[in-house]
Amino acid sequence: MSGTEQKVAEYIKEKFGALGLKTRIDEVGNVILEQDGVCDSEVFYYISHIDTVKPYIKPKILDDFVYGRGAVDAKGPLLAMIDALYESRNPCIKVYGLVGEESDSRGARYLLENTKKLSNVVIGEPSNNQICIGYRGRILLRIDCKGQNQHAATSSQVNPIQYLTNIILLMEKIADTLGQDKVLVTPTKIVSRSMSNVVPSKGQLLYDIRFSEEKIANELLDKLKSMIPTNCSIQKISYLPPVEVKPSDILVQSLARSIIKEGLKVNYIKKMGTSDMNVLYPITEHIVSFGPGDSKLSHTPKEKINIKDIMVASSILRSLPAEYSRIKSRA
Repeated sequence: MSGTEQKVAEYIKEKFGALGLKTRIDEVGNVILEQDGVCDSEVFYYISHIDTVKPYIKPKILDDFVYGRGAVDAKGPLLAMIDALYESRNPCIKVYGLVGEESDSRGARYLLENTKKLSNVVIGEPSNNQICIGYRGRILLRIDCKGQNQHAATSSQVNPIQYLTNIILLMEKIADTLGQDKVLVTPTKIVSRSMSNVVPSKGQLLYDIRFSEEKIANELLDKLKSMIPTNCSIQKISYLPPVEVKPSDILVQSLARSIIKEGLKVNYIKKMGTSDMNVLYPITEHIVSFGPGDSKLSHTPKEKINIKDIMVASSILRSLPAEYSRIKSRA
């Protein structure tokens, strides 16, 4: 689970260290794997994450599928990356298993704060072995409303729960105006503490907001601020900007050629969620997201991944550096 990744990191370090790879764990718990030797060309950073979400699902293998929490998101993509390194023994490939992706992205933020530049980055997330070129941005928004403690039988009330309920309806109207295809507003938590027969003195509402463009997010917040009651306040708890790369990018083109080499059709997709691609984009020259598994199964009780898809992804990632070199030599 996110926050308790130490045993997983140590297992990966010891297991693949015994198989001849150079392995280490950094200050925040990220596990790094590489091949000894000198890289005489571009370096490729294959970056996935080792944490998962609750609840735990006991793993099992049945009919070529691995079932269990994290099978899709993102042990399958990470295993494909490690296997690509192990089978190729390419010193130009470095694999990172990051911590905290499902919570605060502390593993990716550590790289962001302590790395000047990463050349070519593939983020390991489930995409059915297709190319993900973009993720939406995310705002975690907190709304607090103040009220007045009163008996629940009092006819005239200043009730923060009612204010927060009205704000939920207001947010839906604003999102409809901006376009549900551009912004998605989801209330995830509402809290007020009082006895069952007492109007609470305060209430809190958390929102998960996903948006396609920063100007859309700013417009949403500006409209909300201008329309909420004076006894309510807004605070951004966290913010991740959206990210999108072009299909013409050399890393994306190289990945597409590697996919075609496996006899697969290339599709470019954009995801509604976020990933460490959003976090690491500012320090990368080229970045893309790719991996085996159906992302619709992430975080669900039916999480599973096809072993064959992991092996196909590994083969694609093994050939990626060579395809990159071919394209670059012709430029």
